[in-house]
Amino acid sequence: MNYAASQYQTQSGQYLSSREIEAMAFRHINALMTQAKTAQERHDALHQNQKLWSIFLHSLQRTDCPLEPILQKDLLTLSTWSLRHSNEAMMRPLSLAPLIDINNDMIAGLSHAQQNAVLHQPTGRLTMTS
Repeated sequence: MNYAASQYQTQSGQYLSSREIEAMAFRHINALMTQAKTAQERHDALHQNQKLWSIFLHSLQRTDCPLEPILQKDLLTLSTWSLRHSNEAMMRPLSLAPLIDINNDMIAGLSHAQQNAVLHQPTGRLTMTS
């Protein structure tokens, strides 16, 4: 790894939350799927979508997953569906719109959670009202 890449990797983890990184990954995959013009580009985009959802699926299956059980179960179902649809879309000309829509929903959810975390951070100031 060259020096610039190693410095970027070291620094990027210091100011981006994991939710921001996940949302960026979903945005990147959506861009790949949206911009795919050739069969090879489509295949590559679908492969990247599979990799992302596989990582997501793996983290959801961990015993120390911090999510509420119902959300964890729903995301496991969604991950499985996305992986299956990506596989099918590699073999036949299925629309990528459902995958893009789901990824957009994930981006919105991750972004919403990030906004809520910022909005609900304690300020350290206490005020008394009577």
